[in-house]
Amino acid sequence: MDIFAPRGSRYSERTNEIKAQVAAKLGLAEDATVMVTELTCSEEGCPPIETVIAVLMCEKQSTSSSEKTHGNCCS
Repeated sequence: MDIFAPRGSRYSERTNEIKAQVAAKLGLAEDATVMVTELTCSEEGCPPIETVIAVLMCEKQSTSSSEKTHGNCCS
């Protein structure tokens, strides 16, 4: 398995849709980074593939559910 092989455009389109939905739902600023990846899970009772979504923000931002403060990572 070549982990560096390019993914098909259908995968990229769906990933971009998920990123946009997460950013919209959380009310993220344009400079926020949303990462979406699929990981293989080998733990018992875990689905074989799990999706992990990470949000990286450079400044204090308020979301609809909570307010979080992050250090300045943009310098």
